Amino acid sequence: MTLKTTEVDLKRAQEMLNYQWINRHKEWVEELKKVLKLKQKLEQDTLQGPRLTFVGDYIREKIKNKDFLP
Repeated sequence: MTLKTTEVDLKRAQEMLNYQWINRHKEWVEELKKVLKLKQKLEQDTLQGPRLTFVGDYIREKIKNKDFLP
């Protein structure tokens, strides 16, 4: 589930694209561009899903598999 972005969200995403340290991470740039294009965002609350343990399970799995953004 995604949320609609606000004007503040879009402004912030655009500002972040101007940071040199973010531009060193291709994956981050791609995600920010998606936010700007689709005008949608994903926040922790939307990840909760049908069960309360989803976020914890998701994070543990990512760490276990070393599957995370740089």
